[in-house]
Amino acid sequence: MSVPDSEQLIKIAVILETTVSELLGTQVENEEEPNRLAKELSRINTQLAIRNHRTRRVLKIIAVALLVFVALIFAIMALSYAPMPQLK
Repeated sequence: MSVPDSEQLIKIAVILETTVSELLGTQVENEEEPNRLAKELSRINTQLAIRNHRTRRVLKIIAVALLVFVALIFAIMALSYAPMPQLK
C-alpha cells in the first residue's frame, strides 16, 4: 500500500477547492465552526486597534510633555541671558 505525498494532496485540494480530508474520504471529527476563525481574528484585530490607540495617546502625551520641557528650558535660558536693567 502506498502513502500519498502530503504536498501533492495539498496542491490537488487547492486546485479542486476542497479539503485534504475530503480527498482522502475521511471526515475530521473535530471540525471547527466556519466562522470561529473569523470571530477570533476580529477579536484580535479589535485588541490591536485598542492597543494602537493607547500607544498613540501615550506618545502624544510624551511629545507634549517634552515640548513643554524644551519650552521651559528655552525660557529659562532667555531670562538668564537677558540684560538686567541697572537700578539707580
